Amino acid sequence: MPHVPLSLDSLNVENAEKLLDHLRLAPDDKFDMGKWLGHNGTATDRIGDVIGCEMEHIYEFGCGTSACLAGHAVAVAAHDGWRYGTRVAYAARDWLGLSGADADLLFYGNWNQFIPMTMAQEMMEGYEEDEDELWITSSPLMTRANAIRVLEYVIDFYKRTHP
Repeated sequence: MPHVPLSLDSLNVENAEKLLDHLRLAPDDKFDMGKWLGHNGTATDRIGDVIGCEMEHIYEFGCGTSACLAGHAVAVAAHDGWRYGTRVAYAARDWLGLSGADADLLFYGNWNQFIPMTMAQEMMEGYEEDEDELWITSSPLMTRANAIRVLEYVIDFYKRTHP
């Protein structure tokens, strides 16, 4: 995969750190990069389909709910009283203050395209799959722990490049 630098012209660091704190508390089974928002085996990318009580379930890691990085961002935003649109990716992008290109890299599991090569190699250690098969949302690399590492990197990168 070619290395595509994040532009990170903007990032709402406060919101990104709220998301990071939230993910650190999340049980592993409540993080699923293969689902924008999931509830009892169903998945959706439309916020209206899980709004209200179920959105709070995602924020509180309630029974039967899971979400990807963007889904958890929207749950934290909703818990904070932030008003969002109808699509998870757009709402998460706006709440985090990301460009569309940066949001795509972050939310679609294309982390190897912008994280340092050494970090990517550490994440791939022990996996036999072809590298191209590891950097998709359904890959075993798309864990909560790795999402935390990537988000920490993004926040640190932004702070270093925007003093």
